[in-house]
Order: sequence, then structure tokens, then C-alpha cells
Amino acid sequence: LVGKPRPHFENRPYWSTMPDAEVVFGPVLKQVMETGIPYIGREAEVTLVRNGIVENVYVDFVYDPITEDDGSVKRVIILGIEVTNQVRARKEIERSEQQVRSLVESAPFPIGVYVGKEKRIQLANQAIIDVWAKGQDVIGKRYTEILPELENQQIFQQLDSVLATGQPFHAKNQRVDLMVKGQMQTFYFNYSFTPVFDSEEQVYAVMNTAADVTDLNVSKQRIEESEKNLRNIIIQAPVAMCILRGFWCSDPASA
Repeated sequence: LVGKPRPHFENRPYWSTMPDAEVVFGPVLKQVMETGIPYIGREAEVTLVRNGIVENVYVDFVYDPITEDDGSVKRVIILGIEVTNQVRARKEIERSEQQVRSLVESAPFPIGVYVGKEKRIQLANQAIIDVWAKGQDVIGKRYTEILPELENQQIFQQLDSVLATGQPFHAKNQRVDLMVKGQMQTFYFNYSFTPVFDSEEQVYAVMNTAADVTDLNVSKQRIEESEKNLRNIIIQAPVAMCILRGFWCSDPASA
């Protein structure tokens, strides 16, 4: 742990063998000696000179006092184990997760991540929160709890299928009815449910991405309705009428 041979420690004052560690552990050891209460430390960071190299390491340690017959503490058992690799690996994972979180939160289109069979919301960016219109407090809640109005719209079943099979689901121009400010409103989305796998290749979550295409679909419906109305007018007109699409004539006299 400290990178020094046994003779460096035997029959010598403790802190003279590890002066670099005294700043971190000295006050703790003094407290244990004075109170007789054991101390357990987790992932304490300390700078050590090991084999002539200055290193920042993390250790789990225990200071366990030995009580004398008169109740005093003159000796302490010290147990320590280096956990530098574990701490660094965890921090790297946390950095990666934060990068993913930042990417999700800054995306201009709706993104959410739902974990497990309960479909608990692990991530939800502002875009998808705005679509749901259920307030900001959604993280950790069940997807089905936030959006109960989706019960009979096949969406819960689609999510369950992705969780069970690991196969993604994609929908285009899908109608979705949402409760917004106490009223049901109709929207249209292109959306995907994509499985997220753990280190054992098991599906543990589903990522939901979407694009709101409501305006596009509403415009298309209005155009179709206008064409239908125009067609009915022509059909019911008492005089001969027709519409020519793409008509082109090179001889004005023949027009």
C-alpha cells in the first residue's frame, strides 16, 4: 500500500514512516486514541510517495482501538486496503453518464429513458417534459404514473415488448392523445423505443426519442379536406367543370 519495505516501519514512530499521510489521517487517529471509538473511512484520498513516485491514491481503512485494563487506549489496530482502481473506474463511469446526461438534456427534440418493468423515468430532457405537460418533477416516477392517458393507446404495450424482446420499435405519424391542462389534446409523433443493454447484454431500460409532427399532419389534413370539398363542389355543380393538372400548350391558338 505505501510502497516501502518492512524495516522502514518496525520500531519507528508511525508518522515518521508516512509523513505525507499524517495530514489526512493524523487527526482521525488522535480522535480514536482519545475517545476509544473505532473509525471507518471510505475512499479517503491521500498523496503518498511510493517507490520514489508521488501518487494520489484512495483507501478504505479502519482504526480499531485496543482498550487497556484501566480503560485507556494506547494501541490501535490499523486495517487498510487500496481502492484506487475502483474509485477511478466509478468516476470515469460517472463522467460518461454526465456527458450522456448533458447530451440528452441539451437535445432540441424529446428524449427520455425508462428503466425496468416499472418503466421508471431515469432521464427526461426539457423537450419531452414540455410535451408531457406534467410539470418538472418526473424523474424517478413511473412512466405509467405520469401518463395514465396512454393506457389504451398501445404505447405501454410497445414499451413492454421492447423490454421483453430487445427489439426496437418505430412509429411514424402516430396519433397520441395527451392530457394537457385538464383537456385531452391530439398530437402526432414520429417516435422510437430503443432498448438499452447492460454489461451482461440484458435489456434494463428503453430510450424514447421523438419528433412532434403535429403541425405537419394538421396541415396535410386541412389540404386533404379542402381538396375533398372542392371535389364535391365540382361533382355537384349544374354546369360542366373540370380541373386540369400540369396542362401545357405550345400553340396559343389551340388553347
